[in-house]
Amino acid sequence: MRRRQRKPTRGQPRGGGGGLPRLLPPGWGMPAVAGLLVIAVIAVIGFAVMQASGGGAPTGRGVEEEQDQSPNLPGTWIDPVAKYPDSAQHVSGEVPFCEGGKQEINSEGKATCYASNPPTSGPHSGTPARPGIYDDSNPVPKENFVHNLEHTGVVLLYNCTNCDETVQKLRDIFQGYLKDSRSQALVMTPYKEMEPETIALASWSRLDKFPVSEYSKERVDEFIDVFKCRFNPETMPGSGC
Repeated sequence: MRRRQRKPTRGQPRGGGGGLPRLLPPGWGMPAVAGLLVIAVIAVIGFAVMQASGGGAPTGRGVEEEQDQSPNLPGTWIDPVAKYPDSAQHVSGEVPFCEGGKQEINSEGKATCYASNPPTSGPHSGTPARPGIYDDSNPVPKENFVHNLEHTGVVLLYNCTNCDETVQKLRDIFQGYLKDSRSQALVMTPYKEMEPETIALASWSRLDKFPVSEYSKERVDEFIDVFKCRFNPETMPGSGC
């Protein structure tokens, strides 16, 4: 009898990931395991506290890249107006788009809306999406994938019909990157909030949005290669960067 495959929950990509090792290294007893568990719990608590407060102090590299307007880089610079970490506060619920496409700053100097569609910075959920490839059954909300951008990520988004061939090509590209342990901060998702027949590549404060007819593998590769791991202000572990 064939088992029914579990349907992924919202915010999780289809397909399996690497499981935990079933065996301990030789010579590892319960005291060593207990010690590792204590260290892991402390690390998780510290990370949770930092994230709940809206992110830690910018200790890693990349803060200056947020303001890099160089025309030699792929895509277009999207002005966050507020500077990190004020451009990246954590909020609950849906974040609106800015009227007129201009970032609005509150009395505390923090960003309040999204200055581009798809967004490339701004307030967002405290929960990032798990890296991977998503489909129409479980697309990633913008409030979640913006958190991925804050921590080394590149997000590929598409909104098109009768474009299965192109979408498969994009999947193949992403699968290749996801197999590389240094490229684990990538997300590909459908995104119905932008114009029809459109593909977009987003990183923190950078956007390349174009018609499906202008797709090329070289264009996608260049954006990912330049921007993955480029913005990493909190030196986030586990991203492969």
